[in-house]
Amino acid sequence: MRKALVRKFFVLAILVTLFLVVGCAGPAAGNVPGPTSQQAAAQDSPRTVAYKSLATMNKTYNATMKSLGDLYRQKLIDEQVKNKAVEYGTVFQRAYNKALDAAENDDFSSVSGVSVALADLLDFVQPYLLKGGKQ
Repeated sequence: MRKALVRKFFVLAILVTLFLVVGCAGPAAGNVPGPTSQQAAAQDSPRTVAYKSLATMNKTYNATMKSLGDLYRQKLIDEQVKNKAVEYGTVFQRAYNKALDAAENDDFSSVSGVSVALADLLDFVQPYLLKGGKQ
């Protein structure tokens, strides 16, 4: 019972993190008014925000893959599920590395691609994590 609660909390934490990273796009998305000049002075630079977002997504990815590894070692998911998750993970890692490289040149457009890749991985993995490997 406790394992199930821990898994549910873990998945909820991943989804909240994803919401914060993807859903709170800020003024660039047109859904939030821009900051006042005082607020803008106190805010992180776009590069810092990009790096923080990428770091959060990478931590989420690592935790997700560790949980999948645990499920696989416990034989709660099979080889096919593991391989599919690794495919999604590979897409995420490529997007993540591309975004890191782009952030060095102040090109932050690729950060959204990392968000999409992580969302795809989490969509695939969520049912297995919530049900302890049984879908």
